[in-house]
Amino acid sequence: MNMPALVMRAFALVAIATFLAASTGCDRNYRKKSAELKALLDTAQREYSARRWDLRKKAIAGVRAFFQGVDARDPAQFEKTKEYRMIGDFLATSSRDIYASVRIESLKAIAILRYEPAFDRVGEMALNDQDDNVRWQAVETLSLYRSEKSIDILTRTLRSDDWVIREASIRGMLMLDESVQRGRLIPYISEAILDPNDNVSRAALAGAAIRDQQLYKTTADVFRARKKPSVKMLTALMRSLDGYILEDDIRKKVIDLLSHKDNKVRVLALRVLKKEKALEKKKRESLP
Repeated sequence: MNMPALVMRAFALVAIATFLAASTGCDRNYRKKSAELKALLDTAQREYSARRWDLRKKAIAGVRAFFQGVDARDPAQFEKTKEYRMIGDFLATSSRDIYASVRIESLKAIAILRYEPAFDRVGEMALNDQDDNVRWQAVETLSLYRSEKSIDILTRTLRSDDWVIREASIRGMLMLDESVQRGRLIPYISEAILDPNDNVSRAALAGAAIRDQQLYKTTADVFRARKKPSVKMLTALMRSLDGYILEDDIRKKVIDLLSHKDNKVRVLALRVLKKEKALEKKKRESLP
């Protein structure tokens, strides 16, 4: 056998050995992760069988701590194991506990895993659970999926009588991709900006990253209507107006804020005016 052939054979043998070693390492790592989750699941199921609701809550908290505590593990490391799916199913089951505190703890754990098969259950809880706090936590958990599938639910919870749920709903919408917001959510963002509760309105004003004339008009209307807005509201309004060419009366109101007693309001107002100036210059330069 000539020298080149020997070299090629040696390389092939090294490659095979490397592949086998890697495969063995991956298999060993998979078994280790499966064993960790099995131990976690066994403990959680055993503790959850208790009659006392506080012990059942503690069982779910143990699952959450495994992924989020001091020695937190990244859920993505475990997604391929069957035990991961078993834990996700266990949490979906515990989310039906008769005690609201246990259901909330289950939702918090599901939020960490973003367990896809539990998505519909979380949405059902956001809409139909009898407890206001559970519905709020369900909206928070649903939002963390960052899924376009959540829109139908979030647009319904945005109409809740509870402002805390409305606030969570608009924040959830604003966590979605900007192209989705632009294509499907502008009317709902406008609705939230006009919400009678300042917390909901501020969440929409400060959180909307897209720029759209309907959103500008809604923001301008709110700015005009507020006679003595709070510092928090002014801050949200300035964040929302940053990136638009302003109408004359709105520009004057922003200029007036340059002498506001709050430094943050002054800085944000100046930023709005500088951005507008840059946009006007760019517009002039684009003219033939």
